[in-house]
Amino acid sequence: MFVDESGDHNLQNIDDQFPLFCLCGCVFEKEYYRTTARPLIDKLKIRFWNSMDVILLSRDIRRQEGAGYQSFEGITTLWTEKKRENIVGLQIADLAAYPLARKILDPMGAQLSFDVLRVKICHKPGEASRILGYGIKIFPQATFDHYLYLGGGF
Repeated sequence: MFVDESGDHNLQNIDDQFPLFCLCGCVFEKEYYRTTARPLIDKLKIRFWNSMDVILLSRDIRRQEGAGYQSFEGITTLWTEKKRENIVGLQIADLAAYPLARKILDPMGAQLSFDVLRVKICHKPGEASRILGYGIKIFPQATFDHYLYLGGGF
């Protein structure tokens, strides 16, 4: 399991623009991670940056910061300086945390990145649309909109 966060865990000075803390865990079967997930991310890095030393960080991509910011084929990309270990699973967790947090903040709003992730989120067996309470937990409690748009059921 690879875990990353989005938002701020500081409860003393809550950011009104992003008043939540999202903890995102990405679970892979060891063999799938070794033979599929990691090689796919490595191929992406080679294709766009000609290097596997790139660290994919959601914050830098959203803010278009870091060394060597470029655009390829209309895709906004970023060459980031090495900030931490180049662990693909952590980078995937980092890239998933922000779209999940944005969807929790605005469950009715369009969040294309979340829509891509949704099919990968743990759901109620036999009901792929029911992710609230299974792959997504909201504390202290979910609202009606969360149940409606995240498939929590009633």
